[in-house]
Amino acid sequence: MAQDHTFDVLHNYQKKLGAAALWDVATETGEIASAVLVPTTKTKHFAHAAQQLARRQRFQPKAMHSDTYPNESGFWPLLFDNIEGRLGLFHYIQRITRTMHQKHVDYNPALSALLDTVYSYNSDDYEGVIQALKKGCLGKRIHTNDDIAELRRSKLFQQCYGKYIRKTIQPAQTMVQMLDDWFIRFKVTASDGARPAQGRLDPRTCTSLFKPEAKTAVEECKKKAKYLTDPLPLKQMYLTVPANPNLKH
Repeated sequence: MAQDHTFDVLHNYQKKLGAAALWDVATETGEIASAVLVPTTKTKHFAHAAQQLARRQRFQPKAMHSDTYPNESGFWPLLFDNIEGRLGLFHYIQRITRTMHQKHVDYNPALSALLDTVYSYNSDDYEGVIQALKKGCLGKRIHTNDDIAELRRSKLFQQCYGKYIRKTIQPAQTMVQMLDDWFIRFKVTASDGARPAQGRLDPRTCTSLFKPEAKTAVEECKKKAKYLTDPLPLKQMYLTVPANPNLKH
C-alpha cells in the first residue's frame, strides 16, 4: 500500500467542509482503497479511516510506502502485523529535482544520472528491452546503439519502456556515495578543501543547474537513503502482466 495526502482534489469540494487535504491509500494495482477528507495532515485525523481499512479481511499489506516516512512509523504496526515501512521512491527523487532548474542544458542528463544513483535496472529485463529495440519489436523503428544511448539520456526511456524493466533499489551506503559523486559532477562551485566541482553554467542563461537549496536537499536525502530500500525480495515487489495474445512479439 501507498498512503499520502493530496491537495489538488480539494478544488472539487465546497470550502465550508473545512477540508485541508484528502488522505488516500492506493494498492499495488493502483486502485484506491480509501479516500477521506481531513482537516489537517496529522495522524489523528486519518487514524479512524486507517482503522476501518485494517478491518477489511482481504486487506493485508506487507509493506507501506509514504511520502513522509519515517514519520508515523510507530502507527502502522499497530494496525498491520509485521508491516514494513518505506519512503516513497517518487517523493524521494522529487525532493532533489525540485531544487534543479528544468531549463538548464544539463537537466535531462543529470536526471538520468540521478535515477542511476537511486536504483539499477534488472539486467535480464534491460537486456530484453535493448534486444527488442534493436529488432524493432517495440514500435516500427529499428534502433541503433546511438539511438538507445540518446534515449537513455532523456526521460523518454523511462516513460516508454520503464514498465518492462524491474528496478532494484541501491543499498543505502552505495546510494549515499553515488549521490555525493552525482552532486559533485553537476555542481559549479565547491568550498575550500572539498572535491572540485565538475559542473558548468548553462551557456544560454549563465545559470547553474542547482538552486541554492539543492545541497540541503541532497544531504537530507543521504540521511533518508536507508528508508528507501526494497522491503521485500524483488520477485515479490512486482506483478507480471502477461502480454496480449494478439501481439506479434
